[in-house]
Amino acid sequence: MYTHPTITTLSRHLFSLIHPLPTTDILAAANVVNASIVAMEGLVKKYTANLPAIPISPRPISRPPRETVLLTGSTGALGSHLLLDLLLAADKVGKIWAVNRAGRTGIIERQISSFLEKAMDVNLLSNALKEGRLVFVEASLGDDKLGLEETLYHEVRDTPLSVSPLSLLISV
Repeated sequence: MYTHPTITTLSRHLFSLIHPLPTTDILAAANVVNASIVAMEGLVKKYTANLPAIPISPRPISRPPRETVLLTGSTGALGSHLLLDLLLAADKVGKIWAVNRAGRTGIIERQISSFLEKAMDVNLLSNALKEGRLVFVEASLGDDKLGLEETLYHEVRDTPLSVSPLSLLISV
C-alpha cells in the first residue's frame, strides 16, 4: 500500500504480477524512458541557453496586518482575562479599544484593580497605554454616538475591527 499509494500505481503493480514482462522488455522500456529523459534535458538546455539572467533580490518580509480590537466589558472577570490575552498577542493585535460603562471610579483604576485581584501583570497595561496600543473608552449605550467624543466616534466607526462584545456572550 505504501509502495503503491494510488489506485493507478496499485493496479499497474497487480497487473504486472498477473502478466509479467520478459526481462528483455523491461530493459527495453527502461532504455526508452532514459532516452526520453535525455531528450527532454537537451530541449531544456537548448531553449534556456540564451535566456537573460534575472537577478533575484530578496523580498522584504511582509507581516500580516495586526488586528484592531474593540473589547467591551474589559474590567469584568472574563474581560480582564481576554484583555490580558490581547495584550500578550502584540504580534497579532495592534490596537485595543477597551470600551466600558462609566462607573464611580475611572476605567483605568477599575482595570488595574481587576488585574491586581487576579494576580495579573499590571505593567502590561501601563506599557500598552504608553505605546498607544490600549485605549480606554467610557461609553454610554443610551447616548447619541455612545457618548463618545466626535473624533473618537469617527475613528472607531471608520476602522475595520474585530469586536469582542462580552456583554453579549454573558447575557446569552
